[in-house]
Amino acid sequence: QAMIALNKRGEDIYESADWLFTQKAIPSGIIWILQIDSDEATTCTISSSKGDDTVTIGLNKKVELSSPRKCFTIYTGGYWLEISDSCKQETFTIKCDKSFITNLLYKKQDSTTIFVSEETHMASADGTTTEEISSLCFGKNRVCDYEGTLWAALALALTGYNEDVRSFTPYLMANAEGNSKYLPEAFLDYLLTRY
Repeated sequence: QAMIALNKRGEDIYESADWLFTQKAIPSGIIWILQIDSDEATTCTISSSKGDDTVTIGLNKKVELSSPRKCFTIYTGGYWLEISDSCKQETFTIKCDKSFITNLLYKKQDSTTIFVSEETHMASADGTTTEEISSLCFGKNRVCDYEGTLWAALALALTGYNEDVRSFTPYLMANAEGNSKYLPEAFLDYLLTRY
């Protein structure tokens, strides 16, 4: 809140922003899912520093993983790939033998609501897409604080750090339901739509 006030008065906020960024943490309790879709049956390779995973997607959109599995398991229902905790810091390069699209989905562990990340990537046959989890929060001692993250993200958005705010959105969205006392929709509507 002080950062917002200083910015309104035209004072330098860079030192405050630098301090704020030292309070970042990686949230736990969020399940991340990779979605690969194609209009045709296709076989894809998902590469990361952990190795390659091979997935086959049928005409019915169901996925099958070849073993050994480096970073993925089949998510409930069989249409998506759940990213293992040990691979959440990885960058995934996806290559399929037919035209395809990819994106990330996420949800809080104990919730049924699934959120779709705002970016979808597409490629033609034998082209590649890249997916990378970008999820942060603010807190003390690397433990997330929901109210603090709401205010910090708003302060960043209001003071011109809009690009930096995107990585806080998954944590804020996934945990909004359990934090209604902070009126998260008021913050999120402004952060996501800018009005």
